[in-house]
Amino acid sequence: MIAEWMDRFVEFGNGWLLLLYLATWRALPILLAVVSLGLFLKRRLSPAIHALLWTLVIVRLLLPVSVGSPVSVHCHIDKWTNEILGEPSLGIEMQSQSDSRHLILPNVDATGNTKDNPKDIQKQPIVSRELRVEDFFGMFFLLTVISLTAVILLRGVISHVRFSLALRQCRLLDDQPLVDLVLRECDSLAVGRRPALREVPSLAAPAVFGLFRQTICLPLRFTETLSEQELRWVIRHELAHIRRRDIPVVIIASVAGAFHWFNPMVWVIISRLRAAMEAAADRLALQSLSHSEVSAYGELLLRFAQVSVTAKKSPTLGLISFASGKHLKQRVKSLMRDGKPKTL
Repeated sequence: MIAEWMDRFVEFGNGWLLLLYLATWRALPILLAVVSLGLFLKRRLSPAIHALLWTLVIVRLLLPVSVGSPVSVHCHIDKWTNEILGEPSLGIEMQSQSDSRHLILPNVDATGNTKDNPKDIQKQPIVSRELRVEDFFGMFFLLTVISLTAVILLRGVISHVRFSLALRQCRLLDDQPLVDLVLRECDSLAVGRRPALREVPSLAAPAVFGLFRQTICLPLRFTETLSEQELRWVIRHELAHIRRRDIPVVIIASVAGAFHWFNPMVWVIISRLRAAMEAAADRLALQSLSHSEVSAYGELLLRFAQVSVTAKKSPTLGLISFASGKHLKQRVKSLMRDGKPKTL
């Protein structure tokens, strides 16, 4: 009984790893194309195009299957993979080790009657394969991979739900001057639906949150510490994320990171995607500013980055912070170097 259960779990785990392997293989050509474009074109590609290309790589990592085509690169990859694994087709059927179990069946004649003595049938032993140490190690490995994936996904969902419930209890910012500012910037950036503004004491830097109903989250007494111009920059940046629909992309990237948590290449891709998204939001938000205003905006980023480091907390699924990410210095340098951002 234990051997049968282990065989079924190993069969499921092997199929799980096979799908991840195929998804990684099939995302590799797109990844190489994106890296090549970044190396050859460099600054000629806008951050928005970079973010779109990295998004395509992330989506491909979640799609292990594809439509067959004679000109596709994956045809040769799949054929080579099948030759290595010794399978006849791409739908690699993982054969369970349970096939090695043998049961001694009673001898039945043409009429369906049993020839053997019933007492002898009861005495015939059931032969099953013996459990080996390799079986336990293999099952432990598969159980670790699947369990950590489930834990990462569950933690992300819990963080999203917990923050959503806490956000409902936060104070709604409905001051008329602030609402008018948001409405003007929504019209400027062509954002159709005005997001809500709430004061969130647990945050150290502004952020945007919400998959269906977006909310701009501001730290405690945020409007009192910034000038009207600095507040306008922050609002425009968060509205730029809403205009670009970055929140669903961030959630998809988090799901891909959960399934490929053991693959360092995937985490590098997610980091590059986040950097490109922030740079694209900066460019969209600052496209009408002067060089001096862009420099002041970069100083504002550094100020919130220092506060965010001292008040660092676990990330929330679907929350995009104003000053977060490992590429913040590069982001500020890009702003200072380019001066006045060009239009998209």
